[in-house]
Amino acid sequence: MTAPRTRVAALAAVALLGDCTKKEACRPGTVLLTLTFDAAAMAETSVDITTTVSGGAPTKAPVSHATDRSQMTVEIDLMSYPAGAMYTVSAAAGSFADSKTSTLQPGCSQLLLALGGTPLA
Repeated sequence: MTAPRTRVAALAAVALLGDCTKKEACRPGTVLLTLTFDAAAMAETSVDITTTVSGGAPTKAPVSHATDRSQMTVEIDLMSYPAGAMYTVSAAAGSFADSKTSTLQPGCSQLLLALGGTPLA
């Protein structure tokens, strides 16, 4: 038989785990960019991410890429822009590139870019 204190501690731990559940994929005002790499693009160790919002000046940032990863995510902070703003995200790694334009959603936005021919599954 389990002691009452042990049961209470176990229930408290389960309750705390419920509070740590992530409800959104990313923070409000951000874009969660998922990059996929085909076999050839996986050899690239750096990805240049360029973001342009509402026709403004582009912002470029290099991001490291581990060559054993066929997928990576990057959170892009666009909190200073209102929902509904148009944005373009471009990714370039060596000779591989992809770009998409979308509308900033309330909460967080998600975007997928593929570097190389066919993304690995």
